[in-house]
Amino acid sequence: EMARRLEGLAEVSLESGLRGNAVSSDNPLFHTIAKVVSRTDPGAVVSPYLTPGFTNGGAYAHLGIKYMGFTPVMFPPTLEFSSLFHAADERCPVDGFKWGVRTLYEIVSDFVGA
Repeated sequence: EMARRLEGLAEVSLESGLRGNAVSSDNPLFHTIAKVVSRTDPGAVVSPYLTPGFTNGGAYAHLGIKYMGFTPVMFPPTLEFSSLFHAADERCPVDGFKWGVRTLYEIVSDFVGA
């Protein structure tokens, strides 16, 4: 689209140095996440998903580091998360943020055996 709109004004090329990243959900970290989330939110189901966006995961993968994104935040069922994502007033509920911090702390503690 950019090339079409800028035709005659500029040359447009797409360059990418990072590839996509995939990590199997059959690994100790994913199992720890699922175990802790089932404790902190009984009945919740943890499932892998694809995020069609950009992360630094590709740079980590290039170095041989396995990367898995996980951002625990609790949203009430009546709040439409997608309407807040990258919005001018992007925000999350304070209680949902606190739940996420506690959950992430427990995941790291359990994973490293603390």
